[in-house]
Amino acid sequence: MPELKDMYRGYTFVAIGFIFLIITVMQTSVSILWGILIGISIFSNIIGIVILINFIRPKLSEE
Repeated sequence: MPELKDMYRGYTFVAIGFIFLIITVMQTSVSILWGILIGISIFSNIIGIVILINFIRPKLSEE
């Protein structure tokens, strides 16, 4: 049974990814920093989504 802290951890990673996405959009020039920020954004969002899917999956299989 997944714990509630896993859900919060997933939301945190998704929020971090969203913050880095907003910072990337606000940047005017495309540079190495832009690539690093978008990479962190994508990586954080994927990790957060995987954690949230693993949290939700047992609840769906119970039904």
